[in-house]
Amino acid sequence: MFKYLFIFLSLLSTSYAEVISVDDLKFNIDVPQSWRVSHKLFALPVALVSPLKDGKRLIVGITPTKKAFGYFKTMKLKEQENIYLEGRKKWLKKFNGKLKIFKPLEHITTDTRGEYYKIGYLYEMTNHTFEEFTYYKNCNGMLYHLKTLREVDIYKDATSIDQIVRSFHCK
Repeated sequence: MFKYLFIFLSLLSTSYAEVISVDDLKFNIDVPQSWRVSHKLFALPVALVSPLKDGKRLIVGITPTKKAFGYFKTMKLKEQENIYLEGRKKWLKKFNGKLKIFKPLEHITTDTRGEYYKIGYLYEMTNHTFEEFTYYKNCNGMLYHLKTLREVDIYKDATSIDQIVRSFHCK
């Protein structure tokens, strides 16, 4: 069921900056050497795809929303956080999963890559533990949605996830 996982994996020892275009929008992101960039995979405009590990492949989903980043900032963020959490609880109930830890919406500002928001949760399903994060990134004033999911038992090292997310920036 979980053959493909959405995740940013820790940067491998070597990576390269990839310039990616979606319609008329361009952005850069650091891509580990062994990964590939795919377009329109699983209805995702852009996906970074890892090599197989224990029969599973990681995919980093990147979606431009075509909305201004200011739109996200004007939303009632606490209300959106509750909608996110309730949606995840409903999904877990449907698939017999169990919420372990909820990680509330966090606003992050960096000197070099601007600002973004991060929200996520840790859950258990079919005797596996997963950690999912959603990132809302500002890209030249436009809102981009990045999605990661890692199976904790297979992909133990998540220390570089934020570094990879921070590598995302616009041209």
